[in-house]
Amino acid sequence: MHPSSYGDLLAAFDESQWSGDPLPVSSENSGSVIFTSPAVNYAWRFVHAVAHVERECDFTVSGEYRLAQWHLGELARAGYQPGSPEYDLLEASLLSYIAIHSMDGRPQREQERFDSECDELGMEQAIVRQIAREAS
Repeated sequence: MHPSSYGDLLAAFDESQWSGDPLPVSSENSGSVIFTSPAVNYAWRFVHAVAHVERECDFTVSGEYRLAQWHLGELARAGYQPGSPEYDLLEASLLSYIAIHSMDGRPQREQERFDSECDELGMEQAIVRQIAREAS
C-alpha cells in the first residue's frame, strides 16, 4: 500500500531507510502520462515523494507549491529555463496539480490530455476544461 498522507509518507520513508525495502509509491492515474511511459512516471513519483521528505514539504497546497518551486528551480539549474518545452510542461503539470487538487481534492486523471491542453490553450483554460470533465 502506498502512503496517502504526509505522515504515512514519513513513516514509510523511515521504514524504507531502516529495512532497505523499496519506498512504496502510488501508480494511480498512470495510464495517461506526460513522461515517456508509466514506468518513467512511476520513477518521477518516487523522486517527488523523496523530495517531499527531504525538503520537508507536506501535502498541503503550500507544501506542494514550495516543492513545485524547488523542482522547477532544479530544472532551471540543469539548463532548462522558463520558456523551454521541458520547463513549461513540468510547470504546467506541477502547478495544475496544485490548482485542481486544491479545488476538489483530486488530482487530474488524464495527465497527457491536460498537459496537451495547457500547451494549446494555456493553463487557465486547461484547468477549466479539466474541472468540467471531472464534474460530468
